[in-house]
Amino acid sequence: MSKNGSTISLDDYKADETFVLLNKEYKDFLLEEALHKAGSQSKLATLIKNSLDYPKMRQSTVSFLVKKETLRLDLVQYLCEFTNSELSHNKIEGIKGAGTSVLVYNPKLNICLSKELAQILANLYCDGSIEKDNCYVSTYMNGCKELIERFKNNFRKCFGTIDLYERQTNVSNVRIPCFIGKRLYTKFELDKDKVPKQIKEAPEDIKGAYLQAVFDDEGSIHKTHGQIRIKMKPKSYIEDIQKLIWELGIQTSSVIEELDKRSGRKYYFFLVSGFYNLKKFSEKIGFFHPKKKERLIQHLNNVKILNYGYKAQELVLDVLRKYGPLTAEEIAKKLNRGKRIIQIHLNNLKKQSLVSYEKVKRRFVYEYLWKVM
Repeated sequence: MSKNGSTISLDDYKADETFVLLNKEYKDFLLEEALHKAGSQSKLATLIKNSLDYPKMRQSTVSFLVKKETLRLDLVQYLCEFTNSELSHNKIEGIKGAGTSVLVYNPKLNICLSKELAQILANLYCDGSIEKDNCYVSTYMNGCKELIERFKNNFRKCFGTIDLYERQTNVSNVRIPCFIGKRLYTKFELDKDKVPKQIKEAPEDIKGAYLQAVFDDEGSIHKTHGQIRIKMKPKSYIEDIQKLIWELGIQTSSVIEELDKRSGRKYYFFLVSGFYNLKKFSEKIGFFHPKKKERLIQHLNNVKILNYGYKAQELVLDVLRKYGPLTAEEIAKKLNRGKRIIQIHLNNLKKQSLVSYEKVKRRFVYEYLWKVM
């Protein structure tokens, strides 16, 4: 798979920075075969030094490799090539980085883009961090224990068995191995303020999972009217999120700029409102965050009059196309809406030159008949 593909394979890890725990019998066999073919430890050490950037390799080092728990991946690959052996994934029982003391056991070495991996990527960008200038130290921070547990479970499902380091202050801080953080950072370009290309090209269910993690971290839902908002500093990222929302058939407001007077920073946000948009959001994205999830469910269950949200103007146009010309009152009856709100939509449509009206006399009063232009 290419570097910019959506699959993470063993080839994606930098071989001279990655260490593997081999099946003991296979490891012993590999070293014995290499020593037998080379003729001696010193000759094997010379071959390794000439083939790899292994400045500390010497005769005693070859002896030490037999006792060493893990071997550098490029060394294993060289030994396999030297002895005409095939390195099967089932021979690798663990994997770790150069500066990582914790092994990932039963590692997944051919990881396809999944809903779990999509959520990991969203979490690391939103409430997490990968410090490129600090050996790619990679952490996810959140005060919601359910989101922390989901992150840890997603990571183990994608990469393998590991006891993740977790530190608790006022929030939980989970650290993942740096060598994996580095691969995610480079392959999915997490330094860009953009939704990863692989997510944009993914199936709808993966987009929905990614968006759920984003809104769990950065979204909010109003206590009273249920309006959902997401606000962040990078405008380019918010615009990408908005486009993904649209692709799922959910309408939003335009992206709005807001200045934080205390910090002087600009933030950007958009809104999701209206019963049908919120219902579709719940079905295709939803919240995993328990409080946000409960608030959305309660709002949808308590709606007395269906709010069409951003779809309302389209519905007004559809009614006029099918039944027009009509008065605002007649349109309101067909849509089960108040006359006042329908009049507002008609006025906005008129400003867009989408509708016009004609003043006609009916019985003893004049009325305005609206029609599509």
